[in-house]
Amino acid sequence: QSCKAAGARGWNQTVGVMKKQGDEYAKLLADMSDADLRAEMNAFDGSKVSKGKFIVDLVLGGHAAYRTQLFCYLKSCGRDELSTYNLWQGMDAPAPATA
Repeated sequence: QSCKAAGARGWNQTVGVMKKQGDEYAKLLADMSDADLRAEMNAFDGSKVSKGKFIVDLVLGGHAAYRTQLFCYLKSCGRDELSTYNLWQGMDAPAPATA
């Protein structure tokens, strides 16, 4: 069902859905205290890590990977106006200075 809904969205609708994701993390983590985030847990490899670091590494790393993948897809589809400014700063590159 979510694939069908995603396929039916236009560009602006898709961007709007992606912008709302930040609010979701705030809601999901609202009940976690600083002590909860500092508590140790076992990572996937069995090593000890704080819950906060695990969440940041997993979520932030995952988003960076998917953001980069989307950027590469857009570039390969001919969106040559996009630059690393768009990828990492979420904005167009500044216009070159004129004399």
